[in-house]
This record gives sequence, structure tokens and C-alpha cells, in this order.
Amino acid sequence: MEKAGKGYKVLPSWRWPLLLKHSRKIDLWFPEIAPSPSLSRKYRRNKISWDDLALNYKRELKSAAAAELLKPLALLSLRKQLVLLCDCKAKIRCPNRILAACLNELRENNDFVMKSK
Repeated sequence: MEKAGKGYKVLPSWRWPLLLKHSRKIDLWFPEIAPSPSLSRKYRRNKISWDDLALNYKRELKSAAAAELLKPLALLSLRKQLVLLCDCKAKIRCPNRILAACLNELRENNDFVMKSK
């Protein structure tokens, strides 16, 4: 489990990590911005490589629906430090790194405007 530290703690996962049950406060459980359940399942079962997971997760995050969820989070990150929680064994191959890069890109581009319906 990654050290949470100070900041707004976000858990982008479809599964609630057992280690979080008693150990940490979560400010936002946000499974909708995690890799899709089918993509995560394929990776956990070694049916796809890390590179395939990363490529497909980036595609998921670039979708219009995901962008509408990510923009408010990127805007919040201008005011509060975000801490993306995970229970990955290999921190180098953590989907949160991909998510953090996507949030950084939105911030750098000042892309916070939501699409009106």
C-alpha cells in the first residue's frame, strides 16, 4: 500500500483493497476512473502485458465520458494535493501513474471545461 501522506485521498479502483479497511481514511472512492474491470482482470490473470494494459487504459481515459469525470478532479488538484491510493505490488507498473499523467496533462492544458448537455 502506498503511503498516503497529506492530501485529498482518492481510491481509483473497482476493488476495495483489504489493507485500507482499517488503516486509512479515503476522501473519494472513484472506481469509474480506474481501468475497466475487464481490463484489470485480464492483466491480473496475465492475459495481457503491462504495455497492453497501459495502452488500453490510456484509451479509456481519453474517452469523452472519462474526460468529464477527470476534469473536476484535475481542477481540484490545483487547490488540494491529490494522493492516488493503490495496492499495487509493483509501484513502477501501477495504473495510477497513467492516471496521474492524464490529470497532469489536463492541468497543463487548462482543460477544465465540462461539455454541456
